[in-house]
Amino acid sequence: MRDYKKILLCLDLTDESEKIAERARALAATFGAELTLLHVVEYVPVEPMGEALLPAVQIEGELVERARVRIGEVATRLGLAHCEQLVHTGNI
Repeated sequence: MRDYKKILLCLDLTDESEKIAERARALAATFGAELTLLHVVEYVPVEPMGEALLPAVQIEGELVERARVRIGEVATRLGLAHCEQLVHTGNI
């Protein structure tokens, strides 16, 4: 088996995802691999029901920003702050 050079860790940012991140960290350390963390914010269109509802773009932006903060917290807690942290929108 050849050594891993890059590992992509997909996180749903639940508490359980930290266990998987710990395993990925250990695997990356074993192989000297580069670890990248990824979270995908799934866009769910919202039908406007009135003026009180925020525009969909603003809602999506807030979800992405919250995900960036959360993935940063997870990375810091697990000693992975040096790893690339990606948050994208799309279908999971």
